[in-house]
Amino acid sequence: MRKLLIVGAMFFLGVVLFSCNSVPSKSIMEPLETKELAKIIKKDTLFEEFYTKLSRHVEKLSDIDKAKYSDITYSSFYDCYKFTNDTSIINPLSVKYEDEWVAKYSSYEDKVDSVMDYWKKYIEENSLMKFVTIEFDNLSKEYYTYSYDVRKVNFGFKLTPKDGVKIEQIKFNYRFSAKINDFMGEKHRCISTSPFSSPVVWYWEVDYSDERRLKNVSSSEFKRDYNIVFEVTDVRIDGKNYSIDDFYIPKSVEKYMDTTVSYYYLYRDDVIQETIYPDYVSASEYIIDAIKKETSKRYPQEYNFMDKTNF
Repeated sequence: MRKLLIVGAMFFLGVVLFSCNSVPSKSIMEPLETKELAKIIKKDTLFEEFYTKLSRHVEKLSDIDKAKYSDITYSSFYDCYKFTNDTSIINPLSVKYEDEWVAKYSSYEDKVDSVMDYWKKYIEENSLMKFVTIEFDNLSKEYYTYSYDVRKVNFGFKLTPKDGVKIEQIKFNYRFSAKINDFMGEKHRCISTSPFSSPVVWYWEVDYSDERRLKNVSSSEFKRDYNIVFEVTDVRIDGKNYSIDDFYIPKSVEKYMDTTVSYYYLYRDDVIQETIYPDYVSASEYIIDAIKKETSKRYPQEYNFMDKTNF
């Protein structure tokens, strides 16, 4: 983890090797003379890239900003630039601030699993799936009359009411994903206003992107290669409407549950901030912010210019 965080910090700041040069104490608002620039570049080829980038940023400044930053010299700004890009400085700082983050925040990460267990149980207890079972039944294909090409693909879903209830209306979402790779389809909504009190199989047309994926897939192949999940969002029974909107679930928890295992890390921080500790920050965010503050402390005016111009 430590190596990744260091790499992340370096990616944010850029990667340039340190080299000592005799750079003039001349305002960065004044262009260097050709001979002067040539002399510096001859000793330090990295200064060429630095000077080119700086010149572009200076050209975009207003006269007011040029006056505001006129006290910054090439020498001081190049020192600041090298400081933010020197691995011998940034790596130890990254380690230092990572240790600080571990002491302050790492314990919150251990609580995410228990938080998710709570909400999974809550969802199970309040799920509208307690009224009905929904299963994939088959893929139905419709063909053009003048060719063998598929015109339309339909999902056939079997809906079975539980405990003998009569379902008058129902809305549900489905999403399917491949079993052996990271493909996960979009959520799709199905609606039925036809009452049923015994098992039925109804069909819903897939959208264009799914049709391209499924047009040559048989029902048995779909069962073999894909998983499909359902979520009942609204149901009417005996004239009474039930909706998942009646139950509060934190948005970060919904996102965490609604993604593949490979991307859980994207929402763990959000779960912590929303449900455990609002002031929580991720390790990478903490380290980058700390290095910014360190730079600002050492080179206040130069860093202000960097921040202003997105240098």
